Amino acid sequence: MLKKSCILFVLFYTYAAIRYHIGKNLGQEDFLFVLNKAFAWTAGTYFTLTLAPKIWFPKIIGYRRQFGFIGYGFGLLHLVCTIFLISPSNYPLLFNGSQLNIHGYQIIAFGIINLCCFSLPLFASFRKFPEGNICYKFGRIGIYSTIIHVTTIGIQGWFFPQQWPYFLPPITLLYVLTASGLIIIRAFFIKELKPKKL
Repeated sequence: MLKKSCILFVLFYTYAAIRYHIGKNLGQEDFLFVLNKAFAWTAGTYFTLTLAPKIWFPKIIGYRRQFGFIGYGFGLLHLVCTIFLISPSNYPLLFNGSQLNIHGYQIIAFGIINLCCFSLPLFASFRKFPEGNICYKFGRIGIYSTIIHVTTIGIQGWFFPQQWPYFLPPITLLYVLTASGLIIIRAFFIKELKPKKL
């Protein structure tokens, strides 16, 4: 599982590098900025995969737990990088001059909410709480919150494909589409798997 997660991360980083280093001409000094996007994308993807129907991963024992651990690990990397990077030069839309604006505080607030939501099922998993424990339900809330968080960050650039480097869609858009699609698919599977009333 760790090998596959590394491969996925490399693919995400390659996409980010092409889009930002080549497409937007960001130099080596922005390496951490671009790397952080791959950390965030990988974390969000693995968190979202915990919602996948069990039929998709029949051979992976405790796949939700494993995906959650991997997502949390990449999420922590994203958090640490963001703390180092947050500044008007890296995130100009979040600042008015040298001060965080309302949008910036909203982004940070959602980030804190996401961390809390994902920490609860992690704690429950370490303590081996039973599957139906309420702590696990916060993982799903965290995923919904992450979708809102990512949408808030990137929606301004979603509707102008002529401005996309090499016409590569923003990472925020790709994540929201795949996460929302998986949620819809899960709802469909749950509906199909429920026993029909006679």
